[in-house]
Amino acid sequence: MWANASIAFEVGAKIAEPSHFDHWMSARWALVSKRFGRLDYGRVFHPPWPLHEVENVDIDESALRAAGLSAPQGQPHARYSPGVPVSLAWFERI
Repeated sequence: MWANASIAFEVGAKIAEPSHFDHWMSARWALVSKRFGRLDYGRVFHPPWPLHEVENVDIDESALRAAGLSAPQGQPHARYSPGVPVSLAWFERI
């Protein structure tokens, strides 16, 4: 069975004070990459993401069924951000 996914949603109101969970879900502090057969680590720097509510979420996917898992119940905890500038430190071997 092939797995595919399509997601549609509407961007809602800006979240004035994101929750701790919202911050945890959107903050990225490091990047790990496999390059030339080794693992490299790089620190990621960015300001807090401006987050918006996500409304009218429509997810059509078959990946969970292809893996033999049941579909999740209820609405997803989804957020949207128009983006922020991000910088990455030099990679270090780990």
